[in-house]
Amino acid sequence: MPSKPTVNDSFFPPLDDDFTYEEAWTTSAFLDLPSAQFMNLSDDDVLGVHRVNRQLTHSVVTLPSPPNDDGREQKAWEAFYPAGSANPRGDIPGGFGFYMHGPEAFAQRLATEDVVEMAIGYSVLFPDDWEWVKGGKLPGIFGGLGNSAYGCTGGRQTDRENCFNLRLMWRQSSLGELYAYIPLTENNRKHLLAVPPRTIANPDFGFSVGRGSFTFRTATSSSSSSSSNSSAETNVNSTSVSGQQAQLKVNEGGWNMIWERVKLNTIGQEDGEVEVRVNGKQVILATNLTLRSSPEAKIQGLHFETFFGGKGPDWASPKDQHAWFADVTGAIIVRKNES
Repeated sequence: MPSKPTVNDSFFPPLDDDFTYEEAWTTSAFLDLPSAQFMNLSDDDVLGVHRVNRQLTHSVVTLPSPPNDDGREQKAWEAFYPAGSANPRGDIPGGFGFYMHGPEAFAQRLATEDVVEMAIGYSVLFPDDWEWVKGGKLPGIFGGLGNSAYGCTGGRQTDRENCFNLRLMWRQSSLGELYAYIPLTENNRKHLLAVPPRTIANPDFGFSVGRGSFTFRTATSSSSSSSSNSSAETNVNSTSVSGQQAQLKVNEGGWNMIWERVKLNTIGQEDGEVEVRVNGKQVILATNLTLRSSPEAKIQGLHFETFFGGKGPDWASPKDQHAWFADVTGAIIVRKNES
């Protein structure tokens, strides 16, 4: 596991001289920010985890540390994608999925105040023998008007003016993109299609925004015959569940540190924004958007979902695979001219 010297800048980047991060929280042991409240990754209730896909698990594991580490442990949620798994509604479920409001004070501000800007972050690790196939989903911010915010995925066409879902995707050959469901307006279409290097307006699903603006990196691994521990919190020692397992050795830089910022539009104006940074570098910025038409529509938290797909066998994982998610982080952004 890398020492991640840039974790502070990756998850709490300086934006300008006119902002503060408020109600900041993190599950990362590597974040040195006194104002950020540390949360235990194992405590779903404290993190506001709800609407969990009960077919799947998100067990907490401890990833190995390098010899020069200072003793801090890297806890991560482990996602398991069985061979043949594609799409949560498929015959073979894989990955995991749930929604998160975040810690209580953070969630209450999102629900009760006119919070218009928020950022989330997390790290994701893929082993070096990861097979990308055609693509798969990764977590992102969600929101909207009450319960209409949920299920803003899967080709949904109705009530789209009252929801937004901003997950990420990996694509073939490790290409990355923002996978956006937002209100279906001509202005939104125009400004999303302008995001380089390539944006695709899928006719029945979300917008593939900025495909190829970044690529995902992988860890390294070597062969080992050690057996895995089946407890909920265990040392990660395999990239498969077969008898011949692989000892995971996380190289410096193997993690992908994802940061996503959403700014809601002023009601009646087209001034919403979505920004994605990967490993501290801005890779996607979509501006002049309409994310809501009602002042009651809120940013509601994080849709923490991952799976292969699309749907259909051509999207499915070709073998049993694992990925790991750590450093889950959130904060409300307050501009001085808005406070």
